Amino acid sequence: MLRLHAITASVDDEDFDGSFVQPTLIDPWVRYLKGIRPRLNPDAILPERLRCNIGYRMQLLEFECALLLLNLETRSAFPGRSTLHETISAMKMQQVAILAYTVLEGIAVHFVRVANAFRLQQSQEKKVDISTWRANLKDEVMASATAPRLTPAELYERLVDLTGWRNLDLIEPQKRLHIDELTYTSCFIPVHQNLRLILNALNPNWPPKTCLNEDLSNFIRVRGAVQTR
Repeated sequence: MLRLHAITASVDDEDFDGSFVQPTLIDPWVRYLKGIRPRLNPDAILPERLRCNIGYRMQLLEFECALLLLNLETRSAFPGRSTLHETISAMKMQQVAILAYTVLEGIAVHFVRVANAFRLQQSQEKKVDISTWRANLKDEVMASATAPRLTPAELYERLVDLTGWRNLDLIEPQKRLHIDELTYTSCFIPVHQNLRLILNALNPNWPPKTCLNEDLSNFIRVRGAVQTR
């Protein structure tokens, strides 16, 4: 898949309009998010402002993933070479994990508030803790028509792993640097694949050609020896 490339402008070309290949535009992401509906009340779509806010994060997430996937492909095809400095790639992996967390939190909190209003008429302003929205998201995914072939416990464990990258301690003198934990095999690929699995269950109608919907299982199986940042 085409990742990112730069088109160099000619100094004589005043009408040049080239740039980096753009991620999916915001409108397709907003439409995609509009198709995510809570099972208790399918008419309670994500509010427009929330769809836009999450949509912009999806754009950034797509951009960061494209950079990391290009780097992964380069390392696999040309051992010893890369497109990103190893520190930058590690930090981008944590950024991807945090963005994935934020996207899922925004969707899941909406689900919880819809469920509460539907059942208990609770305030929309009440803060939703992580254990509540993770459990609710697990139930929504497992009840979907495109639910993954996992048990509820397995899915919840994946959600815990995915959301656990957000709050890595920065200073732990008795432990290794947390940057050492941010590798393709431990962080990026599991985060990418689990986010894809969850969102695909909520709405399988992805925008075309987005790298967020790439199935990396074949890559993992064939080139699973890639352990570096």
